[in-house]
Amino acid sequence: MIITANPEIASPDTAFSTGANAAHTDSGKTRRDSPVRISLLRSATGLVLLAICIADVYQFADPDIWGHIRFGQLVLSTHHAILHDTFSYTAFGREFRNHEWLTDVTMAFIYNHAGILGLKIWKFLFVAGTILAVVVAMAETGASIAVQLIVLLTAASALPLQEQFRPLVYTLFFFAATTALLVRHNYRGSAPLYLMVPTMLLWSNVHGGFVVGLGAIGIYAAAASLEDMLCGRGMKRAWTLAFYTLAATLVTLANPFGIGNWRTVLDFVFSPYIRNVIGDWRPLIPALLDQLHSNAPMGALLYILVIVVIGFVVLTFCLTPRGGDLPLVAIAAAMSYAAFNARRNIPLAAIACSPVLARHASLCFERLRARNLVGPPLYSTNPAGLQRIQRLTGVFAILIAIAAGIFSPRLQDDRGYPIGAVAFMKAHRLHGNILNDFDWGDYLIWHEPESKVFIDGRFAAVYPFSVIREYLDFYIDHWNTTEALSSYRSDFVLISPSRKAYDLMMSLPDWRLIYSDRDSALFAKSNSAAAKLTDVPVVGHMPAKSYFP
Repeated sequence: MIITANPEIASPDTAFSTGANAAHTDSGKTRRDSPVRISLLRSATGLVLLAICIADVYQFADPDIWGHIRFGQLVLSTHHAILHDTFSYTAFGREFRNHEWLTDVTMAFIYNHAGILGLKIWKFLFVAGTILAVVVAMAETGASIAVQLIVLLTAASALPLQEQFRPLVYTLFFFAATTALLVRHNYRGSAPLYLMVPTMLLWSNVHGGFVVGLGAIGIYAAAASLEDMLCGRGMKRAWTLAFYTLAATLVTLANPFGIGNWRTVLDFVFSPYIRNVIGDWRPLIPALLDQLHSNAPMGALLYILVIVVIGFVVLTFCLTPRGGDLPLVAIAAAMSYAAFNARRNIPLAAIACSPVLARHASLCFERLRARNLVGPPLYSTNPAGLQRIQRLTGVFAILIAIAAGIFSPRLQDDRGYPIGAVAFMKAHRLHGNILNDFDWGDYLIWHEPESKVFIDGRFAAVYPFSVIREYLDFYIDHWNTTEALSSYRSDFVLISPSRKAYDLMMSLPDWRLIYSDRDSALFAKSNSAAAKLTDVPVVGHMPAKSYFP
């Protein structure tokens, strides 16, 4: 790779000094021993654009998009928050603590006025914001352009599977922005920490991931304060960080559900069933093994890549422990643990590890270069050649965006949905209570509004654990359990033929298959009018691809 020369590249005695004292002041002045900023935004703009397009390459409708837009549309039409459930028959009237209510309103407003293309632009902007925040954070470390580029493209490759059309895009952006703020504070001794307060106020109304941001702030404050105490620097910085941490925590209560917002998030985090229902909550190693067993090499490579990145963070930190960034290392360690605990946290680990890896990798290279074990980086001092490279990289990024469908007005579904079964129900005016697959709940809320669902993606935000357990008993774990059928008045059962419950339903004399295709199977009670329709069961044929909505 040809890298541009930068007049601000620091020597080992400046940008790559130990930096142990780089973050102990809050005077607002830049410390002389702080790393010199080396920004990719000035030196490799085309590659930054490429990283953004890589991170935004996933352009599919995930199972929750129908619900987010429908809930938001209801808020816009009624002009008040939805406080109780009206979409299910297992939790009807139960309190609905929607910790993502503002995202739902935003997505609904954008979809109502700008359609699918508007949603794609919305996602692209937040993905771009996330990447730019990572770039800003790495610039503060004084790492070389070459190291920053490698780390940035690696981090961008870890984002696509979670950068989807859902509230998590806010968490990734706000977490990256918070990380950049803390990185600046660590190396410069000062930063506009007050921005954490309005950030948390907004964050706590768009996604439950705000607890991750508070965790990062708390870890940084604790580690920095402990570092100051051990080095005899006094408690000034500790009190400042404690004040902003407390203020950021208190403003999270400013939402339509108050402390209930926290209860919902904690219910998600500590639910004993969530890993059995939502694949994103699976631990990293079992998820990796699942990808290998299912012959999905791209997913497996992503997980391996993240493990390698975390491994390199550990290695480079052990080789150069005096990097002046112990509080940032503590955050990276916590987010790495979170990634191993649930694969949905992989992007958080990539974001938190980026400035730490950039810092310590550059320190390692400088140590090797000082011993003449490696040569100097390759630079190009030809402005014309650099401009050609930037243009080619920009064109390549645009080609990736076009191939991924970022500019397309269509949004492909990410899996099979009961399109044929719902069309069959509409054609025969069949409505009622539907014992449905979890991933299809929001789809049914959108397409079958006259019916009620058994469960949907809102999970612990509305459904009691008893309903979730009975769903799991019926669909996944104990296929011969019929408690979900007997405990609630279900008129239809809509499941995938690949589910274990399909065999159970076929064996029950009280239920009859009335429609089936490659993706879905619809059952009705044997004594119902639906079961007595002529020519049932109907066998449908599904198209190779389907599109939202």
